[in-house]
Amino acid sequence: MVSLLVVVDEESLIHAFQKLARRRGWEFSVARSGLQAMEILDSRPYGVALVDLNMNGVSGLELLDYIR
Repeated sequence: MVSLLVVVDEESLIHAFQKLARRRGWEFSVARSGLQAMEILDSRPYGVALVDLNMNGVSGLELLDYIR
């Protein structure tokens, strides 16, 4: 099963990815900030992370460095 972490701060994108994940039967989690994503990733691994590069606070690029 695919585990998907979506890191965005726009509700419309969250709903779109959530709908896609449900249709595909994927496990789905949301983080609305880079810092929240780091906390979630510290608790468990994900197979796929979709990351908004333009977020306030911890940027998407900083988060991708953290994930690596």
